[in-house]
Amino acid sequence: MSDLWFLSSADPWGDNGFMGPDPVTIADTGWTWDLEFRTSPSQWTYARTSLNSFILVGGEGWVISGIVQYRTRDSKGVDTVHLVGQSDPDGVVDFINDTGVDSVTFGWTLEGDSWCKGKLNMEVWVSG
Repeated sequence: MSDLWFLSSADPWGDNGFMGPDPVTIADTGWTWDLEFRTSPSQWTYARTSLNSFILVGGEGWVISGIVQYRTRDSKGVDTVHLVGQSDPDGVVDFINDTGVDSVTFGWTLEGDSWCKGKLNMEVWVSG
């Protein structure tokens, strides 16, 4: 059984041809959220983002969100950083699913010809 351990949101918006970073990287601190937590090497973690809403007033636009990177810690205390976002042109992947996760970096961006706003959910589920 898994439990929702963390839930938060981000509300990016832009106006007049605004464009956020693409691809999203860990250096884009205004477009990422780092979450660190206690874990055990056997604890299973699933993390994802989801789009709650997107408002676009005129023109074209889009919003993306996901996981930029995450870190695992093994039973000897050795950390491994997984730069999963580098595998996607937008810099984020849809979700992660691994054991021993003790850090997740969420990321997002948006673009719009006119006024636009996104509402994104960030979730971490754990078990074990």
